[in-house]
Amino acid sequence: MNILAEKPWSYILMEDEGRYILTLLIRRGPAEVDVSIQMSQAEANRFANDQASLKELLVDIDSNLDNYDSHRVIPPVWPKKKS
Repeated sequence: MNILAEKPWSYILMEDEGRYILTLLIRRGPAEVDVSIQMSQAEANRFANDQASLKELLVDIDSNLDNYDSHRVIPPVWPKKKS
């Protein structure tokens, strides 16, 4: 699992065997939940060509989480700790 981008306590983008998985923290009322989304090939290509596009995707997921239900990865994915 390769970490491609991250902002502590906000999000982490990982590549695992060709899959791009974005895990982010989303505030819903008083709770903060972690959500993992498997990026589509178009989203992954856009990120590869323009890394600033990740911020747009993060905002869209936060605002329209229901639109990403078919891309959700359950349980959320986090990198494994090295021992």
